[in-house]
Amino acid sequence: MSNNDEEPYSSIFASLKHPVRRKILRMLSKKPMSYSEMLEVLGVSNSFLTYHLENLGELVGKMDDGRYRLSTFGEDAMATMIRVEDIPVNTSHQSPQTKPKKILWKSVSFAFGLICIVLIAFTAYFAVTGISAQNSYNNLQNQYNNLNSTYNNYVSTHSHTNAEYDAMWMPELILIDLTTINHTLVTARSNIGSISFWNSWLNVTGYLVNIHKNDAYNCTLHVVAISYNATALDSYINLGTISGESWANVGPNLYNVWGYVSNYTITPQWTASP
Repeated sequence: MSNNDEEPYSSIFASLKHPVRRKILRMLSKKPMSYSEMLEVLGVSNSFLTYHLENLGELVGKMDDGRYRLSTFGEDAMATMIRVEDIPVNTSHQSPQTKPKKILWKSVSFAFGLICIVLIAFTAYFAVTGISAQNSYNNLQNQYNNLNSTYNNYVSTHSHTNAEYDAMWMPELILIDLTTINHTLVTARSNIGSISFWNSWLNVTGYLVNIHKNDAYNCTLHVVAISYNATALDSYINLGTISGESWANVGPNLYNVWGYVSNYTITPQWTASP
């Protein structure tokens, strides 16, 4: 089998590598859904959903009314996927420091495991039903030819420009915000009386995640706090370079702000080149 013949399978396994993308395919196999409906069901952020829809690529399409549906290629891929039972994975709690080291290994293990599951499922099915090896081969060959034909037809009518592909891989940072703020009423006493005023503590801690493939350079968090309608804090947290599909640990960064902080913003900033 040539490399071109294997492209449909490679596309399917790459798209099905993440459980969120498999869940999106199952949802769309039941009915077309809007972007907001998928956000509500999945309970993820806008950036997270956009990232996985882009990775599904040619398996999904967009209707005239803006809803998403499975493409013909996606329906054939779904028909193949439902033959394989989902095997629960016992995920133990890991510290954030150990997760980056295991991302690549988990991806490779999952892809290899999925291929093994498909092979085992087909082997067991043929053994139980007594279908001959030749019939099994012919059945698989027919399915492959149909899938390859659907893929080629879809590719011939859908394409992206180089600029569009570059935009898909540009770095994009999102903040998993575990920020806390504490307001304390302080009373100062003197011989002539007492004066009370507010003092606030802003603790910026969490993770800054690069959800795309390319590296993000010169990463910073711009922290601004507002007290009594004026800027009481304007600071930057430097995080350096964050590799593609990785994250940086933020904090704890503790700021003592005079007055009552009524609002604050934490804005990720980065550049696409060093």
